[in-house]
Amino acid sequence: MSKKISISEETLRQLYEVEGLSRAKIAKIYDCTIWAVRKLMKEYGIEPRRREEQRRRCNLPKETLRQLYAEMSAPEIGKICNCSKHSVYRLMEKYGIERRTKAQAKLMNSRRKPCDLTFDERAYFKGMAIGDLTVYLLRKSSSTLIVSCHSTKQEMMDLVKHLFSPYGACSIWQDSRQIYIRCLLDAESWWWLYEAWEKKAFEEEDLKDVHSFFKAAAGYIDAEGSFGVYDGRARFQLASQDAEVIFQLYHGFRRQGIEFPEPRVIMPAGFVHGYGGVNRKDVWRLSTANKAALCKLIVKVGPLLRLPKRISNAKAAATNLLEREKTTWKPLPRDCRKELEKLLKELGRRE
Repeated sequence: MSKKISISEETLRQLYEVEGLSRAKIAKIYDCTIWAVRKLMKEYGIEPRRREEQRRRCNLPKETLRQLYAEMSAPEIGKICNCSKHSVYRLMEKYGIERRTKAQAKLMNSRRKPCDLTFDERAYFKGMAIGDLTVYLLRKSSSTLIVSCHSTKQEMMDLVKHLFSPYGACSIWQDSRQIYIRCLLDAESWWWLYEAWEKKAFEEEDLKDVHSFFKAAAGYIDAEGSFGVYDGRARFQLASQDAEVIFQLYHGFRRQGIEFPEPRVIMPAGFVHGYGGVNRKDVWRLSTANKAALCKLIVKVGPLLRLPKRISNAKAAATNLLEREKTTWKPLPRDCRKELEKLLKELGRRE
């Protein structure tokens, strides 16, 4: 009897279709049998690759291969292309790309810098990883932790590279649909990030400390949240299948005096999208248009946001709150209004 595994459709598609990992590699990552992975793929409607696609030749363009090889090893490139390292070496020879010497390879591996983030700095990375990244090992004994992401937005790729490139090689490439990034980190010192991603929730220590809580919230909001102005009113919302995270943030905000309506399900499990995809879990929404709550939220989280679009939208929401002060009978608390005006100047400098 195959071992039952818990892996979301989004993550399985990321590993199999985007990352190009085989069912055997995915089974190693989750410590289960290939049959368990096959069964889950069938449940999610993920089509297996044809036999001729299982091991194909490396066919990367010359400049793409040159860029990847500057940051990665041939076996690691082979994992991306779903081919052998020998196929990568043959293509390098064809393009006239010189192979590294053993000394150069050793020097490249030493570029992986151990994590030196403080406790509260790690909270932002956890929020980002839980919300929008894939974190895994190619094999259980590997000393390299892989952080990957794909998006249609270049600014998200730039942010991920900015976060992780000081600690290891990051490579970016794209196809006709999306942009991809993969970063190689020291597994031992970054293991906490893998644990947070796998658990899909924050630790109690992250939530109890005020500084780490708001940094965790900022990371998750950069990944999954949005500020905006709709029908002349500022609004904030988070929509996600990560129910535990949604409720952790809801209770955390309330502890800090930021009142939110209780989260609610906006798409139930089993919901069929127009493109044919089916929700495996309920989609929860945490949102508010309350002026006082928005003011406090933007003041606390705004300085910690790192995604340019999120910063710009938070600035637009803050501007809307201040403009509505002139026409509404219910003003913002004075101290909050002053903090909002101060923050707007700071956000303006960061854009």
